[in-house]
Amino acid sequence: MIKVFLGGEGANELGTRGQRPPGDDPGVIETLLRRVRPDGWRVEGAIEWKAIRKYQAGAAARYPTHGETYNVLRLLLLAYEQACEMVVFVRDVDQDDEREDVAMRPLQSSTACRFADEYGYALAAVGGMATPNLEGWILCLLGRNGTDDLSPKRAQRELEDAGVPAKSTHHLVQIAQARPLPANACSLDHWISAARAAFQRLIEGTSHDS
Repeated sequence: MIKVFLGGEGANELGTRGQRPPGDDPGVIETLLRRVRPDGWRVEGAIEWKAIRKYQAGAAARYPTHGETYNVLRLLLLAYEQACEMVVFVRDVDQDDEREDVAMRPLQSSTACRFADEYGYALAAVGGMATPNLEGWILCLLGRNGTDDLSPKRAQRELEDAGVPAKSTHHLVQIAQARPLPANACSLDHWISAARAAFQRLIEGTSHDS
């Protein structure tokens, strides 16, 4: 049983998993992961982005320009500390053009390699930037094309116009459970493809690459 650690903006992404103490209600991330791979794994832990304590040891010298890098480094460390084999996170882009680059950079960094050496295994990491935000991903599931090009406010407005309360985790999870997964090269499609590949490596043993 693969142990997975989740990171997300809040309840819409994590459900009650990110609460303290954690609950059992899934958010959009876990729901979509179950669509990709329904069994063979469990959620071992989760944390909301705002609750991540910044990882500082030596990181400032390598990544001096953006605190997002520290968040991802700390997320990786938390996953290792809970003996997870896979970490999955989703972060809203929110018109921060630099955020995607710096958030994904630690997944290929020497720090990640050092973590792997220290803990004796390479952690499978699936990072996703919801473009422009999670509301855009839900619109994509509803069949809206070109969601990556929307502004965050436009995505939220269109979702509300479609009768979906943007802050209702229940409604968002229902859509994530029922709607067809996209195949239109949007940021959600890329994240789903990365998750599928990670599960194949870990569970089906198609590769031993990290």
